[in-house]
Amino acid sequence: MHTFNLEQYMRFSASHLESLVDERGRTYFDIFRTTPAEAVFDWPDYVDLPARYLEASILLQPVLGRPVTTAPALRRWLFSHFEQDGLCYRPETLIASHWAELFDQARLMYLLITGMMAHPEDGEFRTRLEKMCRTLKAKATFEKDYAYIEKIGIYFGGTLIRPLVQAGLALKDPQWIEFAGAMSRGIIDHSDHYGPDGSFSGHHHGHLGTLAGILAYAVLAGDTRLRDRVRAIFDWSRSISTASGFIPEVANRSDDLIVCETCTLMDYLDVALLLARHVDGRYWDVVEKATRNQLVEAQINNPDWLAEEPRRPDEEDIIRSDIRRRVTGAFAGWAAPHAQLGVAEEQQRDTWVKTPALQPRYWGKIRALQNCCAGAGVRALHQVWSNLATFADGTLSVNLLMDKAIPEAVITSFIPFEGRVKIQLRRDCAVRFRVAPEVPARDVRATVAGRPVALTPDGVFLNAGKLAKGDILEITLPLPARTETFTVGNPGFQSYKFEADWKGDTVVAMRPDPANPTTGYSFVMKTKIPVYFGADAPGLMYQRADWRADRHDVTPAALTEDSRAVDWFSLKK
Repeated sequence: MHTFNLEQYMRFSASHLESLVDERGRTYFDIFRTTPAEAVFDWPDYVDLPARYLEASILLQPVLGRPVTTAPALRRWLFSHFEQDGLCYRPETLIASHWAELFDQARLMYLLITGMMAHPEDGEFRTRLEKMCRTLKAKATFEKDYAYIEKIGIYFGGTLIRPLVQAGLALKDPQWIEFAGAMSRGIIDHSDHYGPDGSFSGHHHGHLGTLAGILAYAVLAGDTRLRDRVRAIFDWSRSISTASGFIPEVANRSDDLIVCETCTLMDYLDVALLLARHVDGRYWDVVEKATRNQLVEAQINNPDWLAEEPRRPDEEDIIRSDIRRRVTGAFAGWAAPHAQLGVAEEQQRDTWVKTPALQPRYWGKIRALQNCCAGAGVRALHQVWSNLATFADGTLSVNLLMDKAIPEAVITSFIPFEGRVKIQLRRDCAVRFRVAPEVPARDVRATVAGRPVALTPDGVFLNAGKLAKGDILEITLPLPARTETFTVGNPGFQSYKFEADWKGDTVVAMRPDPANPTTGYSFVMKTKIPVYFGADAPGLMYQRADWRADRHDVTPAALTEDSRAVDWFSLKK
């Protein structure tokens, strides 16, 4: 067994990216739990998903050591939907209307910026990004100190702020940062999206994506008022989530259904990482626990809960062949705290299907996965991976005790198998590292070549002082065992109870209460439906019995040195 490392999950995701993109470069948004299971082409597959998949392919390439094989086809398909104004449009078809949806443009901007950073020699990313920014600004309405496009929206509008800030940094053009600031003020100062206590309702993914953008702008602009407002809203989001990273897809949903969408977790980690790096280091703990648990456990690694029998042929826009292999490496779209599918809900019938003749393709089928989460899972992994250790002002900061190779050091962590970490230095520098707040500093030991190293408190870190190139700092620490009881549910509706066994930052087992309800009311379907909050749920997570006891047979994983070419978090002008 190798050490726990995020690169193994990143590499594993390539299986899906290379198996469920067809020869035309098309993705398949819907995975239905039919008999047999089906992957179905849908309107998000024109812009949203191919942008996410292509960005994921770029992020994976250094870790894989090769390009993702479907990347060229993805790019051809996606870029074929650009029009003269520089925006990407869904075409007029039986399943889509001709529309440059603002959320689609946000996902596309993430791709273009990541592509520009990873491949500066490819001028198309820059050219298209510049034109998109100009067109979006031309569509905006400016009033006093704020701005909006069409209306002051969250999903449609607010999610543009994060890539606009990064576009300003990548293009070295401050007007896009200023535009992002004007949109931020519109949402915070001129809308009622957020209550005085930070509460909100609706699509959590959209809210957290918006908040990440406002926070990035506030940090750059030194706007402490906006910064503190975002922090308060995020802390409210944390209050309805779990320490293990179960983030409700919909905040204050008005029925019995509560599930975690990996897209939402991606944005949750984006906000937490920005807060940890630029505001308060205590948020590193939020990142570590969510990553070691819900994020990696949401990756589909054994989809035997999807039927492949009876065999039926593929047809235009529907793939049934080898469906388990094709979804392996994707990420859960509607997870329970302990399983990869939490509810047996179907598609929205009143808003989703454009053409009545195509209704049987989408209606009356249980949704198993939404593959926006496949790209989101890769981005979430990369976000955390790129922040595991940072270097500034002659000091190496090991923010999360996970495996990482960077120019300054190689970090090998044997957690959660035993409380031991090695930091091998590649240059002279000071070293500090963070341990979980549950671990008393007095119980942490550090040595170099067998000699004790004094550790001094440094905020949320322990500082080992200046060390020399070639030194290996060896750290030992306890991994406290504890059992946590928690419930999830929407206010005023039924709830579901769980017990989690923790070993340090890692959940090694999770048990649903046998009394948890097996049905729940869905406002989408307007009836009670099966819910999976029991021991027989599809895609059980936390099958980690062999992680509970300490192990000494774990070997270091092979690591890829992070060149830091793709950098969404330093916010350097």
